[in-house]
Order: sequence, then structure tokens, then C-alpha cells
Amino acid sequence: MVNHPGEYNWSGYHSNVQDKPDTVMTPTLHGRLRSTKEEKQHAYRELFHHHLDYTILHDIREALNQELVLGRDG
Repeated sequence: MVNHPGEYNWSGYHSNVQDKPDTVMTPTLHGRLRSTKEEKQHAYRELFHHHLDYTILHDIREALNQELVLGRDG
């Protein structure tokens, strides 16, 4: 879809990192665990520094296409 979450109009990236107000999104849990705005933004930005492995991405897509829950039995 896009190369970076900031390029997607409906991403929470805008409100979590770029300080753009969003009436639909609520702060993410990791953001509540940090004390300053800069720490919250840094923690959210770090989520996107690594690409998903192709196998994991394939499993996510397959689960979505079949309307299944993806995860471990536990």
C-alpha cells in the first residue's frame, strides 16, 4: 500500500508522531507508559524501524483473508 505509515492517510502515525489531532484515534498503550511527549513519539516511531518477515506477513494476510484469528494456541 505505502512505503511508510506516515504516507497512509488513515494511519495512527499522524497523531502519535506528528502531533496531528485525531478525533477517532486514542493514544496507544505504549504511549501511556512514557512520561514526555517526545518519549511517546520516539517509542511509536521505533515500532516501524523493522520490516516484517515475509513469512509472518503471509500468515497475517492468510488469516485476514480467511477471517481467522492469528496467534499461538496458548
